[in-house]
Order: sequence, then structure tokens, then C-alpha cells
Amino acid sequence: MLLERNVSYTLIALLVLCVAGYFIKSCTFGAPPSERMAYRITTEYFGASAEEVERVITIPLENSLGDLPGLGRIQSVSEFGKSRITLIAGTALPPDMLFGDIRECVERTRTRFPRAVQKPRIISSDSSNNPVYIVSFRPGLLGLSEFGEYADRILKQRYQRVPGAGEIETGGRGIRETVITLDDSKAAHHDIDTQVLPERLNRTLVRLPVGETETGTMRTPVLFNGSFNDLDDFRELRIPVRDGSFVSLGEIADITHRYRKPDQTSRINGEKRITLYIYAGGDTNPLILCRNLDTITATLKEEGFAPEVVYSKGRELEQGIHKILCSMLASMAAIVLFIGLFIPGREICAIFALSIPLSLYLGISILAAVSIPIDTGILAGLIIGSGLIIDNYLVVYNHLRTEWIPGLSPLATPLMAATATTIIAFFPLVMGTAADTDIASIAVAISVLLVVSLVLSFTFLKKPFLRFMPTNGKKPLVPLSRMARPFLSCAQQTMRTPGPACLIYAGIVLLSLCIPVFSDKDFSPEDAPGILFTHVEFPSGTTIDEIDTRLAPYISTFMQVPRVKTVESSAKRGNAQIRMTFDPDSLSATELAGTIKPLVASSPKGQFFVGMDRNLDTYRSTLTITGPDHATLRKEVSRIGRIFQSLPRVTGVVYHFKEGSPALVFSPRLDRMSRYGLYPDKFAHILRWNLQQPVAIKWFINGREQDVRVSGSAQQNGLYDIGSIPVLSAENTSIRLGDVGELSVRNDPDKLYRDNRQNSISFSVVTARIGLKKRYERFCRKHLPQRPSRTATECSSIPRSKNP
Repeated sequence: MLLERNVSYTLIALLVLCVAGYFIKSCTFGAPPSERMAYRITTEYFGASAEEVERVITIPLENSLGDLPGLGRIQSVSEFGKSRITLIAGTALPPDMLFGDIRECVERTRTRFPRAVQKPRIISSDSSNNPVYIVSFRPGLLGLSEFGEYADRILKQRYQRVPGAGEIETGGRGIRETVITLDDSKAAHHDIDTQVLPERLNRTLVRLPVGETETGTMRTPVLFNGSFNDLDDFRELRIPVRDGSFVSLGEIADITHRYRKPDQTSRINGEKRITLYIYAGGDTNPLILCRNLDTITATLKEEGFAPEVVYSKGRELEQGIHKILCSMLASMAAIVLFIGLFIPGREICAIFALSIPLSLYLGISILAAVSIPIDTGILAGLIIGSGLIIDNYLVVYNHLRTEWIPGLSPLATPLMAATATTIIAFFPLVMGTAADTDIASIAVAISVLLVVSLVLSFTFLKKPFLRFMPTNGKKPLVPLSRMARPFLSCAQQTMRTPGPACLIYAGIVLLSLCIPVFSDKDFSPEDAPGILFTHVEFPSGTTIDEIDTRLAPYISTFMQVPRVKTVESSAKRGNAQIRMTFDPDSLSATELAGTIKPLVASSPKGQFFVGMDRNLDTYRSTLTITGPDHATLRKEVSRIGRIFQSLPRVTGVVYHFKEGSPALVFSPRLDRMSRYGLYPDKFAHILRWNLQQPVAIKWFINGREQDVRVSGSAQQNGLYDIGSIPVLSAENTSIRLGDVGELSVRNDPDKLYRDNRQNSISFSVVTARIGLKKRYERFCRKHLPQRPSRTATECSSIPRSKNP
């Protein structure tokens, strides 16, 4: 025994408790850290097709980023008007250094982009693709577009200042821009069209440094600022025409501010709102992040805004931790009750009862000292470990009670060996990267608790046990010897008849091997957060307004499902996201998905993918194939998918692509163009300026950069309208675009995917979940009376109620 004197014993015990208390103050609750950090680069190029976005933005950025050390994987998606590149970090470089290298590469590549390309946004986040915090705002007296711009410019910045916040998307906002709409007939009289005007604007609006002057001891930079101050400056801009005179821009064009249509429409329970989707940044603690975001939301509410938190992962984590803490208290009470049956003496029972929270206290302080947050996996490990450490204490107590010489030397070797073997078995789970973070957390908690119990067994528990050991021969309610009799009888029988015992043992081992191989298995648990994500795919090219209209009746139906709290939808071009929050205590995600699927099975336009982001009642294995071109990859993936669908265990194959959207192709006739003295580039620019309306210039108004777009006055809605676009010939006569070319229709890809700088296509193989839970459900359906459940038709007729 290391400590023999009562004073030394008490002082050291108090010192250990004080040191533990110092570290436990820094204890934080949270979720397991993300396995890998990801960086997302989002670049917008309004009006550009997926192929142009891939050629102009995605591939140059990938080529620039591909040689950076420390990157594990590069994935990209090029879609209409937007490029998204996801960089999965490896372990070669620290995150800060890698972020600096990424930013340097992006800025260097950005200088070669067209003027209409917006500034790329680089955000660090975790490797998941779901927001951790969703908050919506009602516009109030402002219009939806005006408030959306304010929220993106002011409110979004306040949330971005929160430490650990990653990418923030603003749903439903409109982007303010300046639009110059030429009157085609008036402009044609002065030989001005949508190609000439942007050139004149670029020659007028010039802002650049021209040098510096030196006066005495001061060096002063000189800037040339040919900018505009307001819309009147645009209207008064004088443009030279062919006869040497000038015409004011306001005489041939209408110049206004407007809000571009939002790239997504967000609704909360069917009501249009401005919604912020906040993602976690890297390995941040989601619980602490959501608490800080709640503080910002409360401050905005005090300032007069009307924010509503639609979803918070932090609240889910708090509820999960609260449930586990209640389970921990229940397990401790059960252990104390168990000890009271087998151990005589109230004092000894009290020592055992206090040793469990003491061990947990010291274990949590050690975890806090090494900055490990207390997540649900850690708490589960502490519960399991509390049952293991009590075994050590029982062994120590029984040894001191039965031995004449109260020494613990005979127990040192077996107890230390038992603890060491357990920690060694957990070592690959803690240090390896293949294990799930929750499993690693459980292993860490059990290992720490076993070490704490080993130290307490040989230091601080001996004196209390000896001090309060019963000496009056008092017996427990249930002696341990009585509990050991069946096991001793089995041991004696095995020694008398070793042959049959070996056969029985061999049969048990063989059966234990056959059961996992030939029976149904279920290796992964079902995720059970209080939110269900649903992805909806529509035909390529479907407008946002059409998708939003199609979703409206489904949202109304989802709101009527019992125990569903809120339904949030986000309609985008060609697809939509629906997020349903519910009470996980009374409804599981699997049950909700089972209710939703029949309601959307007969959708005539959209295809609903319910709960595809996590394990519910199916398993999903995602496969990615790379190759030379996207068309060949689609054919190959379709062929492989048909092979998988023929397998008996496969219930479906989900392709991560869809048929291309219709596109109009203008094919010029060179022989006709030569009659008018024109070249194809003239018609290409005219067509682009009238349809895409790209950014001609950028100017600053009220300290903010704003796009200036130029367009013709005619609205082109079809083949005939496009063919009627006027073009000035070399003789300054007006001709129609359809006179020098032909329009045809073809299909273009909706999205283009790349993986590690190669063209790629992914698909998911879906198999049914078959395991103990399925067996239990089948048993209940067969042998137990069933409660009538609502059908899909009944759900659609439930009266609407926000608080069912």
C-alpha cells in the first residue's frame, strides 16, 4: 500500500479532487468530431450552361488545385449558372496552411475568368452535406426580394462571425442589379445594338491605379476613377454615332434597378420566407456552434426581427445527452441496488455507491484535460464502463474480506492484466481511421474509466474498505456463494466428464459461427435525428416557379401528418429539398418515411427520394465510375445498374444523373452571312446579350458592387422570337437573326460531375435492411393484435393542425 497515514491519505485525495475539479470546469458537451475536413468552393456564372461552367470555371480551378499537397479527394459539380468544388482534406498539412494554399490558387485562377463570373466563395466545413442550423425570417413590411438582399448582406454576416460557422446559403433572396434595356428600333437609327453598347460602357467606366506622386517625405497614390454615381449618370452618358453627333443613353434605353429572380424559393409550412441554411465549419463542435447561433437569433428577435429556428442539430444533441444522462443515473441506481443485495453493511454499500460517481468524475476530468468533448458516444462508454469498474472494486473488497493479511499484491497482476488486455483490444478502434466516431468515443471512455478504477483500487479504496469492514458476522441478503453454486456445479461436471463437455463446447462454437453466416444480419444502426431530408428531382430545365407550384400540395399534405412539427422546402432549378422536423420521442424517421412514401409514389412530375441521406429501412452503397466522356459513362452506369437490379438482395438502383434538358442550337449559314459582310462572332455576341444578358460592367453604388446588364427590348420566348432578333449589317441595315442561320433542338446535360479531375458518374445500390428489428416486427405482426394504422388516403384527409 502506497499510503499508510491518514493525513497523507486525506491531503492527496483532496489534491486529486481539486485538480480534477480544475480540469472539469473546461468540460464541454458536443458531438463526435468530423472524420475529415472539407473545403467548398462555390462560383456563380449566371446564365451559363453546365458545359460552359465546367469548361470556363470548374476545370481551370481543378487544374490549379490538383497539385496541392494535403488534398485527399477533389469532387465537382457543374450545373446551370454554378460550379461547386469540394476538396476533402487529408492529413499532410494543418488546416490553416491548406486553406491559405487553396485561397491563393483560387485567386490566381480567378483572374482568367470572364467578367460576369462572380467572386468564388471558399468555405471550410465538415464532410457531410446537411445544414446544422436552419433559421427563417418573415419579410415584414419589406418585399421578399428587398428583405432577402438585406438578410444576405447584414443578417448573414452576423451569423458568419460565429466561430465554427461554415457555409451559409440564403434561400429566397433576390440579387439587386442595374439593367439597361435598349429600344431596338431607336438604337438601330444610331447604329447601336447590344454588342456595341457594352463596349462603349467599358471604355467609359475605368477605375485603375495610374501611379503615385512624391512630395517631400510623402508618397501619394493616384487613382483614375471614371465611375458613375447614380442612374442619372448612366442616362446622361453621351454615345458617339456615325454622323459625328452624340446621343444620350437615356434616349435609346430604359435604365432601372431590379431584383433578379432568386435561384431558389424557400417556404416554411407553405409560407414564402427568407431562410438561412448554416453548415458546420470543419471539426467544430455542433452543440457549441448551435448555442452561439441561438444567441444571435435571440439578439435579432430583441431588435424587432421575427426569426424562427426551423432546425437545430444542437438541440437534438442536447436531447440525446439528456436521455443518456438519465440512463446513467438509472444504471447507477441499479448497480447500487444490486450491491445492496450481496454486500453486508450500510457503510460498505455507501462506499461502493460513492465509488461510481467518483470514478466518473475523475474520468470526465481526464477527458476534459485532453480537450475531448463529452458526446453521446463518451456518455455511452461511461455507462458501460461503470458496470466494468464495479467488478474491480468487488474483487478488491472480497479479497480484503477473506484474506488474513490485508495486502493487495496478489491482485496486482490479474487486475492490471485484465485492464491492459481490454485497452489493447480497444486500441485499434481509438487510433484507427476506419472505425466510426461513436465507436471510438465509447472505446476511449471505457479505457479511461478502467485506468481510473485500477488506480483507485490500489490507492484510495483500501482504507475505507478496511475501516468499515463488517466484523460482527453479518450476512448479506443474497450471499455471493449461493450465486456461484450453479457455475461451480458446471465446472465440477465438466471435470468429471471431459469428453461430452468438449463436444458440447465444440457444438456451441460451431453454432456461433453458423448463425452470423447463414442468418439475417444488421450491422449498422438506424439514424434517429428529429429531421427527415427528402430530395425531389424534376425533369431537367423545369423552372423554379413550376417546381414551387408542384410542391405546394405535397407540403400541405405533409403538414397534416401527425407529430410533424414543420415542413421546410427549397425549390431550385430542376430539383428541390424538403426537410420535415418531428418529435423523435413519439415518431421515428423510419415510420415517418413509411408514411411519406405512399403519399408521393404517384407523383406525375417529380421523383421523391425520402431519407436517402442516411440509413432508415435500407442500406445504400454508392459507387463512382470515371471515364473519358459523360455520355459514355451514362450508358455504362445504366448497364451496370441493370446487372445490380437483377440480384436477389437488391431492391433498387438510384442513378445520380438524369436526362439532359432541352437546348436550342443556332447554326449559322456562312454563305448568307457573307452577303451582309458579317462574321459569326457578331451574331453570337448579339444572341448572348439578348438572351443571357451577361454582366457588361460592375459599378459601386452606396459602397456596394453591383452588376450592370444590357439586353434588347424584345422578350424571346421561343424559336420565332429568337429568330426575329435584329442585327445591324455592314451596310447599317437591320436584318433578322433567323435570316442567316437555323435553330434546332437538342438535349444538354443538366449537371456534369467530376471526381479527382476526371469525368465521373455515381449511382447507389439499395438493399433491404434485414436484422433483429425486422424479425421482431414480423413476430409482432404474426402473433400480436395489430392497432389500426392510417393509410395514405386517411393521412391526406386529416384536418390541418400545426400542433397535433
